[in-house]
Amino acid sequence: MMPGHVLSPHGPCLSDQGQNMDFAFCFRNKYLPYDAIPWLSRCRKQWPPNSTIDKIKKYGCLLVPTGPRTMPDCYVLWRLSFSAAEKQLVHSFNFTQLLCYCLLKLTLKHIVNTNRHAEGLLCSYFLKTALFWVSEEIDIDTFQLSKLYFCFSLCLDKLKLWVYKCYCPNYFIPEHNMFLGKINLDNNKIIINVLDDIKHQALRDLCCTVTNRNFMFSDTLSESLTILGVCFKVSCDKDTAYQWYDEALQCDGVICSSAAARKSKLLEI
Repeated sequence: MMPGHVLSPHGPCLSDQGQNMDFAFCFRNKYLPYDAIPWLSRCRKQWPPNSTIDKIKKYGCLLVPTGPRTMPDCYVLWRLSFSAAEKQLVHSFNFTQLLCYCLLKLTLKHIVNTNRHAEGLLCSYFLKTALFWVSEEIDIDTFQLSKLYFCFSLCLDKLKLWVYKCYCPNYFIPEHNMFLGKINLDNNKIIINVLDDIKHQALRDLCCTVTNRNFMFSDTLSESLTILGVCFKVSCDKDTAYQWYDEALQCDGVICSSAAARKSKLLEI
């Protein structure tokens, strides 16, 4: 920090004049707190990898001089921060997980926070936490580029469930409700409707991209149409999914190897 620069309070941090950089003064605790110990051996699929869990265990956590804003004496309380652990988790993401994370952040900025009824009710931390939980609960092989919409939808559905219950479990200490004082029965319907609109808009945009053949190549068109069919199936629109699978089978050139099987399976449902 250069001499003469003015710092101003920004939450638990001090920020520069343009709020381009935050400075958080904290203590490092070399051990995970007692309440977070169960996270180390929690039942999960393949993510996060053991190497990442070991790094988080070895590092511990941070103590930040700020308490919950809902409490009158928050300025004399301290908060457990797992920001260093979350950084390790994000660094362990594969490409599709990173894309999903970016989509969630863009969704918050350009859709949720531009809705005057929902603005400020959600934050990127909630979305990141939803991605952490979904990544832990499904096979990591699910996070493939061809299944990006499916993974994105799982995160939104997870968030919808939490909003409906007015309970957002902390990733490391699930007993801690991160919605406390933030989401309540008066505004959860608003957020649920916005999240539903996001899923539908994302599907419409994807459909428009494929229909107009934007960024499409003849040797991958059948696969793109099949992926679009999968997205509609995920959205429970089986009739439209069937149509896209059928169109994928009629493409010139390379035909997607799974289109026929997916089309036949729809008829069995």
